[in-house]
Amino acid sequence: MVDMTYSSASPAMVVMTTLPDLQRARSLSRQLVEARMIACANIVPAVESIYRWQDELIEDHECLVIMKTQPDQLDRVRDYLANHHPYDVPEFIALPVGDLSEPYLSWLKQELS
Repeated sequence: MVDMTYSSASPAMVVMTTLPDLQRARSLSRQLVEARMIACANIVPAVESIYRWQDELIEDHECLVIMKTQPDQLDRVRDYLANHHPYDVPEFIALPVGDLSEPYLSWLKQELS
């Protein structure tokens, strides 16, 4: 498990993952919002990804999902992605938010309670 202690000072987190298509991006986002693990998901429907997988260079079209949550939800989001994501190795990148408006933070907290 990665040490996430740095995130405790941050009031919010941005989590990113990619999915193979818009339908799965919408479905996964909806499930996470309904379960109150994330307050919001933004789906970027067309990103081009270039990566190496099993010694092969891959160029693929994916959807990027940008999720907003709080540090205390990171383990739940990570576990959910590990169990429900269609990829063998799902992307899970969590970034602390250094600054955000008080009204947005209040809304975020309300949605995750």
